[in-house]
Amino acid sequence: MRYVILLALGICLLSGTPAVACFGPKLFVATDGGARQQLLSAVVTIYLQEKTGIESNLVTIPPGGGQQALQEDRVDLVFSPDEMVGATRVFKVEALSSLFSGPRPLEELQFSLVVPALKKLQGLLQPEQVRRLIGRVESGAPPLATARRFLQKQGWI
Repeated sequence: MRYVILLALGICLLSGTPAVACFGPKLFVATDGGARQQLLSAVVTIYLQEKTGIESNLVTIPPGGGQQALQEDRVDLVFSPDEMVGATRVFKVEALSSLFSGPRPLEELQFSLVVPALKKLQGLLQPEQVRRLIGRVESGAPPLATARRFLQKQGWI
């Protein structure tokens, strides 16, 4: 009987079990589908993924719907050229757009690297560069590929 129990225990320990994927924290970034927001969202989400390991989901919102989406907690980050009441600016491309944050990226420990990474990117990124990239996207280039290629070429990721 003792050998049967040991054999059963050995089989249980040595047999393979299915692997379960580990999913980390995700940010929800609003985009209105325009070339400017698509490009900026791509640059920010790729940079954050590479520098912090935090993944992002893009959430399409109607133009001008960022304030409402942020207030309803449907998104964590919203690009807007205008000030947003009750939101904190965490990133700005001069004369183009700012990125505003809801409470999760600012308060939750799992997102503690997000704001410092965005501040670093803000110091690196120049408005002229962004204007050129937006022009490419407006001409039909895919935003994610354009952003990734740019970030790699600059040596930022």
